[in-house]
Amino acid sequence: MFLVFSMSISAAFSQQAMIDSLTRELDRSTQIDSQRVVTLVRLGYAYTNVDPAESRRLANEVIILSQSLKIQNGEGTGHQLLGISYAVQGNYPKALSAYIKAFEIRAEVKDTAGMAQNYSNIGGIYFNQGEYKTAKEYIEKALSLMLRKNDTMGLANTYHALGLTLLELERLTEARKVLEKSLTYHELSGENSPYSSGILQAIGEIYLEQGKREQAHAFFDESIRKAEFIGDTRSYVNSALYKSNLLIKNGDYEEAADLLNKIEPSANEAQLQREIIALHLQKSIRIFFKIDLHD
Repeated sequence: MFLVFSMSISAAFSQQAMIDSLTRELDRSTQIDSQRVVTLVRLGYAYTNVDPAESRRLANEVIILSQSLKIQNGEGTGHQLLGISYAVQGNYPKALSAYIKAFEIRAEVKDTAGMAQNYSNIGGIYFNQGEYKTAKEYIEKALSLMLRKNDTMGLANTYHALGLTLLELERLTEARKVLEKSLTYHELSGENSPYSSGILQAIGEIYLEQGKREQAHAFFDESIRKAEFIGDTRSYVNSALYKSNLLIKNGDYEEAADLLNKIEPSANEAQLQREIIALHLQKSIRIFFKIDLHD
């Protein structure tokens, strides 16, 4: 038996609401069938960042149930979920082992999309361990499979991962071109991806590193606009900080201050940046930032 698993969780529900809904669905049903496997998988993914131990328990239940029902790709998905639950806690050896097992099962049933996911997962493990050349090899394998399937969102995310890997390898021009491809696929998907603003920010960083301030400005501006639209606070703050630095270097102190003052006061990075700038300039910029510095 072969099932199609959907890992997307509707933005209309909070994570906890999704967990509660799926838990009720499991409680209502006494059927031990393929639908229960799908529900367990969705619940396991919902728990990954909330309670990785519970996610692992559900992953093992998925594996055992899939084996009894002879659903091979369900078993593969269970091992992938197991890998993710280990990865979020930094247990990379166990995560890698689980991803490899998932890949082996998916290769046996010729689940190309699943194999691509696992190549990407494995690449992510090597990336997180700082082994960027090996990470690149696996991400490129994932990309090759996704290009065959023309998986728009998969390509968007995999080009993103490859771009960040090339960035770590200091292959800046290649990284920028790959990240631009990622943006194109995100636009083709027709979704407001939470990654778009971060990708725009990364491209801005590359231009800044290459001394191309005008292009960097443009990408930070677009990142800020996109981050505001989709509610990506982290990218908004990061891009605002980068842009404020450019404005300070150009002597546009008031504009830099206005930009930074729009950031939530509790954002520690923004407050630190305000203080660093004020201390560095030792000018009337202190008035713009409205901060009390003790010399």
